[in-house]
Amino acid sequence: MQNVNNFSRLRKNCMAVYACGKVSIMTTASQNGCGKTQAERYTHMELSVSIYAKDTQTAAFTAAKQLLSDSAQLPVILCIGSDKVTGDCLGPMVGHLLTRRHNVPAYVYGTMEFPVTAKNLAAALSFIHTVHRGARVLAIDAALGNAKDIGMLFFRRQGLYAGKAVGKEFPLAGDYSVTAVVNSGGENDGSKLFSTSMYTVIRLAEQLAAAISAACTEKRQLHAGAAV
Repeated sequence: MQNVNNFSRLRKNCMAVYACGKVSIMTTASQNGCGKTQAERYTHMELSVSIYAKDTQTAAFTAAKQLLSDSAQLPVILCIGSDKVTGDCLGPMVGHLLTRRHNVPAYVYGTMEFPVTAKNLAAALSFIHTVHRGARVLAIDAALGNAKDIGMLFFRRQGLYAGKAVGKEFPLAGDYSVTAVVNSGGENDGSKLFSTSMYTVIRLAEQLAAAISAACTEKRQLHAGAAV
């Protein structure tokens, strides 16, 4: 089990320089909210993106940008999952790509080197809320769903509850969330995470990391321009 010292060590190296990622997936569903006020629709925004779509390279970037558009500040990114389970390694893989490939200009917790798992999620949340007081948190996690939803990314302006696939209850994580459907299954069906296609996980992680990096980079540039 990791302790707070590992989060502190990671924090020293996770603020990175400018880099823009490539986005190459397409949106397949739009914002829900019929019958709700504009504020309610904005609060409960949900966008879905498929990695199997052929066109619209900017779709995931657009979804990530919309997700983060209600705050001028960059989010703290929390990538949840274990590097030891194929279906559950989506989170740490995204964290690894954000910090090692894209140099995203934001704090990232949960990587292949220092994963945030069921054992240390509560400690990670406590650390983030203490060190990054008042910051918005973007939580990222793998999920099981309907067979037709495998390969989908769901961007939501609300947090997530990790551990449902293995029948566990954890604290609410994040102010925003992105869940990636890596395999079919429901609650208490965690065995499916061990028979998940690594190719699907890699594609989801690469596309999501690129989209988040591009959205954060643009947000940083706009904020810097406004400050001049």
